[in-house]
Amino acid sequence: MRFTSIIVIFCAGLVGNFSCSNDVETNNEPMLKIDVSTTTPDMSSTDMGNVTPKTDMKVQDTPDLIDSNCGCDDGQICVRDLCIPDLNLNTMQRPNLPDEPLSERFVLPENKVWPADTNSPHITLWKDDNYAAYSITIDDNSSPDFDWWLDTADQFGFKVTWCVISGEVEGNNPFFGTWPDFQRLFSRGHALCAHGTVIDQPPEVSDPNAMAWYENEYKVARPAIEAMVPGSKADTIAHPWGRYIRSIVAQYYIAGRGTTGRVNKVNQTDYMNLQSASGVIRQSSIDGIMGTGAERRGWFMTHYHALSEEHRARTLEELQYLVQFSDDLWFGRFPDVVKYAQERDTATVTMHSSTEEHQILSLIDEMDDSKFDFPLTIKTRLPAGWAEVEATQNKISIPVRTVDHLGVNYALVDAVPNQGPIVVLPK
Repeated sequence: MRFTSIIVIFCAGLVGNFSCSNDVETNNEPMLKIDVSTTTPDMSSTDMGNVTPKTDMKVQDTPDLIDSNCGCDDGQICVRDLCIPDLNLNTMQRPNLPDEPLSERFVLPENKVWPADTNSPHITLWKDDNYAAYSITIDDNSSPDFDWWLDTADQFGFKVTWCVISGEVEGNNPFFGTWPDFQRLFSRGHALCAHGTVIDQPPEVSDPNAMAWYENEYKVARPAIEAMVPGSKADTIAHPWGRYIRSIVAQYYIAGRGTTGRVNKVNQTDYMNLQSASGVIRQSSIDGIMGTGAERRGWFMTHYHALSEEHRARTLEELQYLVQFSDDLWFGRFPDVVKYAQERDTATVTMHSSTEEHQILSLIDEMDDSKFDFPLTIKTRLPAGWAEVEATQNKISIPVRTVDHLGVNYALVDAVPNQGPIVVLPK
Protein backbone atom coordinates (compact mmCIF):
# COMPACT_ATOMS: atom_id res chain seq x y z
CA MET A 1 0.00 0.00 0.00
CA ARG A 2 1.09 3.59 -0.52
CA PHE A 3 2.08 5.80 2.32
CA THR A 4 1.96 9.04 0.40
CA SER A 5 -0.09 11.84 1.88
CA ILE A 6 -1.84 15.02 0.85
CA ILE A 7 -2.25 17.75 3.40
CA VAL A 8 -4.94 20.31 2.99
CA ILE A 9 -5.53 23.48 4.94
CA PHE A 10 -9.06 24.87 4.65
CA CYS A 11 -9.82 28.49 5.20
CA ALA A 12 -13.18 29.24 6.68
CA GLY A 13 -15.67 30.51 4.15
CA LEU A 14 -19.10 29.90 2.76
CA VAL A 15 -19.79 30.00 -0.95
CA GLY A 16 -23.37 29.27 -1.76
CA ASN A 17 -25.89 26.82 -0.35
CA PHE A 18 -26.13 23.09 -0.76
CA SER A 19 -28.59 20.69 0.77
CA CYS A 20 -29.89 17.21 0.03
CA SER A 21 -32.72 15.24 1.58
CA ASN A 22 -32.21 11.76 3.06
CA ASP A 23 -28.50 12.42 3.42
CA VAL A 24 -26.14 10.39 5.56
CA GLU A 25 -24.06 11.70 8.43
CA THR A 26 -20.99 9.69 9.32
CA ASN A 27 -18.00 9.72 11.58
CA ASN A 28 -16.02 7.19 9.60
CA GLU A 29 -17.09 6.35 6.06
CA PRO A 30 -14.94 4.51 3.47
CA MET A 31 -13.14 6.85 1.09
CA LEU A 32 -13.95 7.26 -2.49
CA LYS A 33 -12.69 9.67 -5.03
CA ILE A 34 -14.96 12.43 -6.09
CA ASP A 35 -18.52 11.65 -5.35
CA VAL A 36 -19.49 8.69 -3.26
CA SER A 37 -18.42 7.81 0.23
CA THR A 38 -14.82 8.71 0.89
CA THR A 39 -13.09 11.95 1.57
CA THR A 40 -11.37 13.44 -1.46
CA PRO A 41 -11.11 16.93 -3.01
CA ASP A 42 -13.41 17.95 -5.85
CA MET A 43 -11.77 18.90 -9.10
CA SER A 44 -12.36 18.72 -12.83
CA SER A 45 -9.77 17.75 -15.43
CA THR A 46 -9.33 16.05 -18.65
CA ASP A 47 -1.28 4.45 -19.89
CA MET A 48 -0.27 1.34 -19.21
CA GLY A 49 3.14 -0.19 -19.03
CA ASN A 50 5.91 0.00 -16.50
CA VAL A 51 5.12 1.86 -13.30
CA THR A 52 6.80 5.24 -13.09
CA PRO A 53 6.38 7.88 -10.39
CA LYS A 54 4.51 11.04 -11.19
CA THR A 55 6.69 14.10 -11.62
CA ASP A 56 6.76 16.44 -8.66
CA MET A 57 4.39 19.38 -8.68
CA LYS A 58 5.99 22.79 -9.03
CA VAL A 59 6.25 24.36 -5.61
CA GLN A 60 5.30 27.98 -5.08
CA ASP A 61 6.76 30.16 -2.33
CA THR A 62 4.16 29.63 0.36
CA PRO A 63 5.69 30.11 3.83
CA ASP A 64 5.16 27.96 6.91
CA LEU A 65 3.34 25.13 5.19
CA ILE A 66 6.14 22.58 5.06
CA ASP A 67 9.04 22.67 7.51
CA SER A 68 11.96 20.30 7.01
CA ASN A 69 13.41 20.89 10.50
CA CYS A 70 10.70 19.40 12.74
CA GLY A 71 12.65 16.48 14.11
CA CYS A 72 10.38 13.93 12.44
CA ASP A 73 11.39 10.29 12.09
CA ASP A 74 12.55 8.79 8.83
CA GLY A 75 9.66 8.34 6.44
CA GLN A 76 7.83 11.37 7.82
CA ILE A 77 7.42 14.99 6.74
CA CYS A 78 6.77 18.01 8.91
CA VAL A 79 3.77 20.22 8.12
CA ARG A 80 2.86 23.05 10.49
CA ASP A 81 4.77 21.31 13.31
CA LEU A 82 2.97 18.03 12.62
CA CYS A 83 4.79 14.88 11.49
CA ILE A 84 2.90 12.91 8.86
CA PRO A 85 3.89 10.05 6.51
CA ASP A 86 6.31 11.06 3.72
CA LEU A 87 4.28 11.83 0.62
CA ASN A 88 6.83 10.25 -1.71
CA LEU A 89 6.83 6.78 -0.20
CA ASN A 90 4.52 5.17 -2.75
CA THR A 91 4.82 1.41 -2.76
CA MET A 92 1.90 0.55 -5.03
CA GLN A 93 1.42 1.94 -8.57
CA ARG A 94 -1.35 -0.05 -10.24
CA PRO A 95 -1.79 0.60 -13.99
CA ASN A 96 -5.51 -0.15 -13.74
CA LEU A 97 -8.06 -2.33 -11.95
CA PRO A 98 -8.11 -5.19 -14.47
CA ASP A 99 -10.38 -7.80 -12.95
CA GLU A 100 -14.10 -8.22 -13.34
CA PRO A 101 -15.34 -7.63 -9.78
CA LEU A 102 -17.34 -10.55 -8.42
CA SER A 103 -18.49 -8.61 -5.39
CA GLU A 104 -18.97 -5.01 -4.35
CA ARG A 105 -15.76 -3.05 -3.74
CA PHE A 106 -17.38 -0.94 -1.03
CA VAL A 107 -20.71 -0.40 0.66
CA LEU A 108 -22.72 2.24 -1.20
CA PRO A 109 -24.39 4.74 1.15
CA GLU A 110 -28.06 5.43 0.66
CA ASN A 111 -27.29 9.04 -0.22
CA LYS A 112 -24.57 11.65 0.01
CA VAL A 113 -22.36 11.52 3.08
CA TRP A 114 -22.07 14.54 5.38
CA PRO A 115 -19.29 14.05 7.95
CA ALA A 116 -20.61 14.36 11.48
CA ASP A 117 -17.41 15.94 12.84
CA THR A 118 -14.32 17.82 11.65
CA ASN A 119 -12.05 14.77 11.96
CA SER A 120 -13.87 12.53 9.46
CA PRO A 121 -13.18 13.70 5.88
CA HIS A 122 -14.93 11.91 3.08
CA ILE A 123 -14.09 11.21 -0.60
CA THR A 124 -17.18 11.96 -2.61
CA LEU A 125 -18.53 9.30 -4.92
CA TRP A 126 -18.30 11.53 -7.99
CA LYS A 127 -16.63 14.79 -8.86
CA ASP A 128 -17.98 17.85 -7.07
CA ASP A 129 -20.13 15.58 -4.89
CA ASN A 130 -22.47 14.91 -7.81
CA TYR A 131 -25.04 12.17 -7.32
CA ALA A 132 -24.25 10.16 -10.49
CA ALA A 133 -22.24 10.29 -13.72
CA TYR A 134 -22.95 10.26 -17.47
CA SER A 135 -20.67 10.21 -20.53
CA ILE A 136 -20.94 10.28 -24.33
CA THR A 137 -18.46 8.62 -26.69
CA ILE A 138 -18.51 8.75 -30.50
CA ASP A 139 -17.20 5.76 -32.44
CA ASP A 140 -15.78 5.25 -35.92
CA ASN A 141 -14.51 8.85 -36.29
CA SER A 142 -17.82 10.05 -37.85
CA SER A 143 -16.43 13.26 -39.37
CA PRO A 144 -19.76 14.41 -40.91
CA ASP A 145 -21.00 14.92 -37.35
CA PHE A 146 -18.03 16.89 -36.04
CA ASP A 147 -19.59 20.35 -36.25
CA TRP A 148 -23.00 19.15 -35.04
CA TRP A 149 -21.48 17.62 -31.92
CA LEU A 150 -19.32 20.68 -31.29
CA ASP A 151 -22.34 22.98 -31.50
CA THR A 152 -24.52 20.67 -29.41
CA ALA A 153 -21.87 20.27 -26.73
CA ASP A 154 -21.48 24.04 -26.52
CA GLN A 155 -25.25 24.47 -26.32
CA PHE A 156 -25.68 22.03 -23.43
CA GLY A 157 -22.33 22.68 -21.75
CA PHE A 158 -20.63 19.27 -21.92
CA LYS A 159 -17.65 17.55 -23.53
CA VAL A 160 -17.59 14.23 -25.39
CA THR A 161 -14.94 11.65 -26.25
CA TRP A 162 -14.13 10.66 -29.85
CA CYS A 163 -13.00 7.04 -30.24
CA VAL A 164 -10.70 7.08 -33.25
CA ILE A 165 -9.91 4.32 -35.75
CA SER A 166 -6.41 5.63 -36.30
CA GLY A 167 -5.49 3.72 -39.46
CA GLU A 168 -8.50 5.05 -41.36
CA VAL A 169 -7.72 8.74 -40.74
CA GLU A 170 -6.70 10.56 -43.95
CA GLY A 171 -7.39 7.44 -45.99
CA ASN A 172 -9.55 7.06 -49.07
CA ASN A 173 -12.82 7.67 -47.24
CA PRO A 174 -13.39 11.25 -46.01
CA PHE A 175 -15.88 9.90 -43.46
CA PHE A 176 -12.95 9.07 -41.18
CA GLY A 177 -11.63 12.64 -41.10
CA THR A 178 -8.15 14.14 -40.94
CA TRP A 179 -5.68 14.62 -38.13
CA PRO A 180 -6.21 18.40 -38.14
CA ASP A 181 -9.91 17.60 -37.54
CA PHE A 182 -9.08 15.68 -34.39
CA GLN A 183 -6.63 18.34 -33.29
CA ARG A 184 -9.49 20.84 -33.57
CA LEU A 185 -11.78 18.64 -31.44
CA PHE A 186 -9.07 18.17 -28.85
CA SER A 187 -8.32 21.90 -28.73
CA ARG A 188 -12.00 22.52 -27.93
CA GLY A 189 -11.68 20.45 -24.76
CA HIS A 190 -13.03 17.14 -26.02
CA ALA A 191 -11.17 13.90 -25.34
CA LEU A 192 -9.86 11.18 -27.66
CA CYS A 193 -9.82 7.44 -27.16
CA ALA A 194 -8.61 4.56 -29.30
CA HIS A 195 -10.94 2.36 -31.37
CA GLY A 196 -8.45 0.15 -33.17
CA THR A 197 -6.64 0.84 -36.42
CA VAL A 198 -9.02 -0.60 -39.06
CA ILE A 199 -12.77 -0.58 -39.61
CA ASP A 200 -12.78 -4.26 -40.58
CA GLN A 201 -14.54 -6.74 -38.32
CA PRO A 202 -12.06 -8.32 -35.88
CA PRO A 203 -11.79 -12.08 -35.38
CA GLU A 204 -13.82 -13.79 -32.72
CA VAL A 205 -11.82 -14.01 -29.51
CA SER A 206 -11.97 -17.81 -29.80
CA ASP A 207 -10.13 -17.71 -33.14
CA PRO A 208 -6.60 -19.24 -32.96
CA ASN A 209 -5.19 -16.02 -34.44
CA ALA A 210 -7.17 -13.68 -32.19
CA MET A 211 -4.45 -13.06 -29.61
CA ALA A 212 -1.97 -11.80 -32.21
CA TRP A 213 -4.61 -9.65 -33.95
CA TYR A 214 -5.82 -7.93 -30.77
CA GLU A 215 -2.27 -7.51 -29.50
CA ASN A 216 -1.33 -5.58 -32.63
CA GLU A 217 -4.52 -3.49 -32.74
CA TYR A 218 -4.39 -2.44 -29.12
CA LYS A 219 -0.66 -1.84 -29.10
CA VAL A 220 -0.58 0.36 -32.23
CA ALA A 221 -3.83 2.33 -31.92
CA ARG A 222 -2.92 4.54 -28.98
CA PRO A 223 0.55 5.82 -29.99
CA ALA A 224 -0.72 6.62 -33.49
CA ILE A 225 -3.31 9.04 -32.07
CA GLU A 226 -0.99 10.62 -29.54
CA ALA A 227 1.70 11.17 -32.17
CA MET A 228 -0.67 12.96 -34.54
CA VAL A 229 -2.57 14.99 -31.92
CA PRO A 230 0.11 16.52 -29.67
CA GLY A 231 -0.87 16.72 -26.03
CA SER A 232 -3.63 14.14 -26.28
CA LYS A 233 -3.82 10.92 -24.28
CA ALA A 234 -5.63 8.02 -25.89
CA ASP A 235 -5.26 5.83 -22.80
CA THR A 236 -8.77 4.39 -23.01
CA ILE A 237 -10.22 2.24 -25.80
CA ALA A 238 -13.63 1.46 -27.24
CA HIS A 239 -13.47 -2.22 -28.13
CA PRO A 240 -13.70 -2.73 -31.93
CA TRP A 241 -17.07 -4.32 -32.64
CA GLY A 242 -17.42 -4.80 -28.88
CA ARG A 243 -14.86 -7.62 -28.84
CA TYR A 244 -11.84 -7.70 -26.57
CA ILE A 245 -9.33 -9.84 -24.72
CA ARG A 246 -9.09 -8.67 -21.12
CA SER A 247 -5.37 -9.27 -20.60
CA ILE A 248 -4.48 -7.24 -23.71
CA VAL A 249 -6.73 -4.35 -22.73
CA ALA A 250 -5.10 -4.25 -19.30
CA GLN A 251 -1.63 -4.26 -20.84
CA TYR A 252 -2.08 -1.11 -22.92
CA TYR A 253 -5.01 0.93 -21.51
CA ILE A 254 -6.38 2.18 -18.24
CA ALA A 255 -9.91 1.12 -19.29
CA GLY A 256 -11.95 -0.32 -22.15
CA ARG A 257 -15.54 0.36 -23.19
CA GLY A 258 -17.93 -2.30 -24.44
CA THR A 259 -21.33 -2.12 -26.08
CA THR A 260 -23.84 -3.69 -23.69
CA GLY A 261 -26.19 -0.94 -22.64
CA ARG A 262 -26.39 -1.48 -18.90
CA VAL A 263 -25.65 1.02 -16.15
CA ASN A 264 -22.16 0.65 -14.68
CA LYS A 265 -22.73 -0.16 -11.02
CA VAL A 266 -20.69 2.34 -9.07
CA ASN A 267 -19.23 -0.07 -6.52
CA GLN A 268 -18.84 -3.04 -8.87
CA THR A 269 -17.48 -1.53 -12.08
CA ASP A 270 -15.64 -3.63 -14.66
CA TYR A 271 -13.11 -1.13 -16.00
CA MET A 272 -11.88 -3.40 -18.80
CA ASN A 273 -15.40 -3.79 -20.23
CA LEU A 274 -17.45 -0.73 -19.31
CA GLN A 275 -21.05 -0.79 -20.48
CA SER A 276 -22.56 1.70 -22.94
CA ALA A 277 -25.89 2.02 -24.75
CA SER A 278 -25.85 2.46 -28.52
CA GLY A 279 -27.26 5.76 -29.76
CA VAL A 280 -29.79 6.44 -27.02
CA ILE A 281 -29.87 8.37 -23.74
CA ARG A 282 -32.26 5.89 -22.20
CA GLN A 283 -34.64 7.68 -19.86
CA SER A 284 -35.14 4.67 -17.61
CA SER A 285 -31.37 4.41 -17.06
CA ILE A 286 -31.07 8.12 -16.25
CA ASP A 287 -33.94 7.76 -13.81
CA GLY A 288 -32.18 4.71 -12.38
CA ILE A 289 -28.84 6.39 -11.64
CA MET A 290 -30.56 9.48 -10.26
CA GLY A 291 -32.98 7.43 -8.17
CA THR A 292 -32.77 5.31 -5.02
CA GLY A 293 -32.94 1.77 -6.44
CA ALA A 294 -30.36 -0.79 -7.56
CA GLU A 295 -28.85 1.52 -10.21
CA ARG A 296 -28.61 4.53 -7.91
CA ARG A 297 -25.54 6.74 -8.18
CA GLY A 298 -24.17 4.71 -11.10
CA TRP A 299 -22.46 5.69 -14.35
CA PHE A 300 -24.40 5.52 -17.59
CA MET A 301 -22.81 5.95 -21.02
CA THR A 302 -24.03 6.34 -24.59
CA HIS A 303 -21.94 5.69 -27.70
CA TYR A 304 -22.90 7.06 -31.10
CA HIS A 305 -22.03 6.35 -34.69
CA ALA A 306 -23.06 8.41 -37.74
CA LEU A 307 -26.25 10.39 -37.10
CA SER A 308 -29.15 10.88 -39.48
CA GLU A 309 -31.20 14.07 -39.22
CA GLU A 310 -33.90 12.10 -37.42
CA HIS A 311 -31.38 10.72 -34.96
CA ARG A 312 -29.98 14.19 -34.32
CA ALA A 313 -33.45 15.51 -33.52
CA ARG A 314 -34.13 12.62 -31.14
CA THR A 315 -30.77 13.13 -29.43
CA LEU A 316 -31.58 16.79 -28.80
CA GLU A 317 -34.85 15.76 -27.17
CA GLU A 318 -33.04 13.24 -24.97
CA LEU A 319 -30.46 15.85 -23.96
CA GLN A 320 -33.27 18.17 -22.93
CA TYR A 321 -34.47 15.46 -20.55
CA LEU A 322 -30.96 15.07 -19.20
CA VAL A 323 -30.63 18.80 -18.51
CA GLN A 324 -33.09 18.66 -15.63
CA PHE A 325 -30.50 16.70 -13.63
CA SER A 326 -27.55 18.96 -14.48
CA ASP A 327 -27.21 20.33 -10.94
CA ASP A 328 -26.41 16.89 -9.54
CA LEU A 329 -25.15 14.85 -12.51
CA TRP A 330 -21.52 14.81 -13.60
CA PHE A 331 -21.49 14.95 -17.40
CA GLY A 332 -17.86 13.87 -17.65
CA ARG A 333 -15.48 12.88 -20.39
CA PHE A 334 -14.94 9.12 -20.58
CA PRO A 335 -11.22 9.17 -19.57
CA ASP A 336 -11.87 11.60 -16.70
CA VAL A 337 -14.62 9.47 -15.15
CA VAL A 338 -12.46 6.35 -15.55
CA LYS A 339 -9.59 7.98 -13.68
CA TYR A 340 -11.75 9.42 -10.94
CA ALA A 341 -13.49 6.12 -10.31
CA GLN A 342 -10.38 3.93 -10.11
CA GLU A 343 -8.59 6.46 -7.94
CA ARG A 344 -11.64 6.65 -5.68
CA ASP A 345 -11.94 2.87 -5.42
CA THR A 346 -8.41 2.62 -4.00
CA ALA A 347 -8.09 5.93 -2.14
CA THR A 348 -7.73 6.77 1.52
CA VAL A 349 -8.12 10.21 3.07
CA THR A 350 -6.81 11.01 6.54
CA MET A 351 -7.33 14.05 8.72
CA HIS A 352 -4.05 14.56 10.57
CA SER A 353 -5.07 17.71 12.41
CA SER A 354 -8.24 19.80 12.62
CA THR A 355 -8.05 22.88 14.82
CA GLU A 356 -9.48 26.39 14.89
CA GLU A 357 -6.45 27.42 12.83
CA HIS A 358 -6.13 24.74 10.16
CA GLN A 359 -7.06 21.38 8.72
CA ILE A 360 -4.28 19.10 7.49
CA LEU A 361 -5.07 15.99 5.46
CA SER A 362 -3.40 13.32 3.40
CA LEU A 363 -4.87 11.72 0.28
CA ILE A 364 -3.35 8.55 -1.15
CA ASP A 365 -4.40 5.88 -3.62
CA GLU A 366 -2.97 2.73 -5.22
CA MET A 367 -2.98 3.88 -8.86
CA ASP A 368 -0.02 4.73 -11.10
CA ASP A 369 0.61 8.45 -10.64
CA SER A 370 1.91 8.80 -14.21
CA LYS A 371 -1.49 7.69 -15.54
CA PHE A 372 -4.00 8.69 -12.86
CA ASP A 373 -3.81 12.43 -12.22
CA PHE A 374 -7.45 13.50 -11.99
CA PRO A 375 -8.40 15.36 -8.80
CA LEU A 376 -10.69 13.70 -6.31
CA THR A 377 -13.19 15.71 -4.33
CA ILE A 378 -12.80 15.64 -0.57
CA LYS A 379 -15.61 16.76 1.68
CA THR A 380 -14.66 17.96 5.14
CA ARG A 381 -16.75 19.49 7.90
CA LEU A 382 -15.30 22.87 8.83
CA PRO A 383 -14.62 24.15 12.35
CA ALA A 384 -17.24 26.48 13.77
CA GLY A 385 -16.95 30.04 12.52
CA TRP A 386 -15.17 29.26 9.24
CA ALA A 387 -17.01 31.09 6.46
CA GLU A 388 -14.42 31.30 3.67
CA VAL A 389 -11.50 28.99 3.10
CA GLU A 390 -8.44 28.51 0.95
CA ALA A 391 -6.53 25.31 0.27
CA THR A 392 -3.10 24.30 -0.98
CA GLN A 393 -1.52 21.04 -1.98
CA ASN A 394 2.25 20.86 -1.87
CA LYS A 395 2.23 24.69 -1.53
CA ILE A 396 0.12 25.16 -4.67
CA SER A 397 -3.37 26.65 -4.50
CA ILE A 398 -6.08 24.13 -5.37
CA PRO A 399 -9.83 24.54 -5.99
CA VAL A 400 -12.01 24.63 -2.91
CA ARG A 401 -15.54 25.82 -2.24
CA THR A 402 -17.82 25.78 0.76
CA VAL A 403 -21.38 24.48 0.98
CA ASP A 404 -24.01 24.71 3.68
CA HIS A 405 -25.89 21.62 4.78
CA LEU A 406 -28.46 21.94 7.55
CA GLY A 407 -26.72 25.02 8.88
CA VAL A 408 -23.23 23.47 8.94
CA ASN A 409 -20.39 24.56 6.66
CA TYR A 410 -18.45 22.00 4.64
CA ALA A 411 -15.58 22.37 2.18
CA LEU A 412 -15.25 20.53 -1.12
CA VAL A 413 -11.57 20.33 -2.00
CA ASP A 414 -10.09 19.12 -5.30
CA ALA A 415 -6.81 17.28 -4.79
CA VAL A 416 -4.78 14.71 -6.70
CA PRO A 417 -3.77 11.62 -4.73
CA ASN A 418 -0.09 11.27 -3.78
CA GLN A 419 0.81 14.81 -4.80
CA GLY A 420 1.77 16.33 -1.50
CA PRO A 421 0.34 17.74 1.73
CA ILE A 422 -3.01 19.52 1.69
CA VAL A 423 -3.47 22.43 4.06
CA VAL A 424 -6.76 24.28 4.57
CA LEU A 425 -6.89 27.61 6.38
CA PRO A 426 -9.67 30.09 7.19
CA LYS A 427 -9.45 33.37 5.35
